[in-house]
Amino acid sequence: MPKLDQYTYDSIVGYMDDDIRDRVHNYMAPCNNEEFLIEYCAQDRSFEELLKAEFHIDMWDYPEFVNRICN
Repeated sequence: MPKLDQYTYDSIVGYMDDDIRDRVHNYMAPCNNEEFLIEYCAQDRSFEELLKAEFHIDMWDYPEFVNRICN
């Protein structure tokens, strides 16, 4: 599973929808960056495309994401 450095994660957060980000934060905190991003992408499936295009991050490389989506 790829690890996100803090700089990349901070950049990603700038692209997130404020309402979804706040909802996930209220639901998940405290959690690590990867856990947060997995849940965020589960709630905003179109965000996967942005991650792949802008940051070369494929959420399907995260087994936790695959489990969250497929179960």
